[in-house]
This record gives sequence, structure tokens and C-alpha cells, in this order.
Amino acid sequence: MKASDYAINHPSVIIILLSLLVFFGLFSLRFLTQGMFPDIEGSTAAIVTTYPGVGAEDIEKEVTSVLEDILVSIPGLKEISSSSQNSASIIMLEFDEDTNMQPLMAVIREKINEVQEKLPSAIQNPYISVG
Repeated sequence: MKASDYAINHPSVIIILLSLLVFFGLFSLRFLTQGMFPDIEGSTAAIVTTYPGVGAEDIEKEVTSVLEDILVSIPGLKEISSSSQNSASIIMLEFDEDTNMQPLMAVIREKINEVQEKLPSAIQNPYISVG
């Protein structure tokens, strides 16, 4: 008798075996350690600024370059890249791996506030995302 024939003729036995397998799998999941999965904190930040109704070239001159000039002075900054699109400016900041990103949010916000008067009044507050 083949195993497939037995499984077809005795479905209750197969259901019990599968139930036991799932139960012991879930039970043993509690005891797995997370040593192989260390806490990883990202070392990047993104600043998104919207300026409705303005073209990419004007965004580049009036918003992106002004913000880049002040953000370059942040300590621990490894790389800065930006993208200017119609109605939006996106600036990506990459920091050293050992940089603590929580206090850096305040530093980024302070730097943006320093140049707030140089930015057009119609822009919306920049959105800062740390990852």
C-alpha cells in the first residue's frame, strides 16, 4: 500500500498528524532566540518638502539647494543626495553606521529652521523621516 493511498483512505489520521506538527512547531517557536537577528537601526534620513504648483527647476534653486547647503554641516553625514520634481523636493541623508538617529532629528529640524526665512513662504513644513 502506498502512502498516498493510506492518506486518502484515512484522512482523520493525516489531520491529527498535521495538527500535532503545527502545534509543536508553534510551541518550539517560543524558545527560539533572536541572536541571529540583531536590532538594526537605519542610518538614513529623508526630508520631503512640497511647494505646490512649482516646476522642478525652481524647486531645485529655491528649496533643494538652500536645504542642501545647510544640511551638509550636520556631524556624521556620509552622503547627501537629492531629487527635485514638480511640486516636491526630496533630500536623502546617509550617516555613519554608529550614528544615533534619535537626537539627529532635532539637529535636522534646527538646521531647517535656520534657513526658514530663505525658503519661499508658500512651501509646506518639510517632512522628516528617519529610517
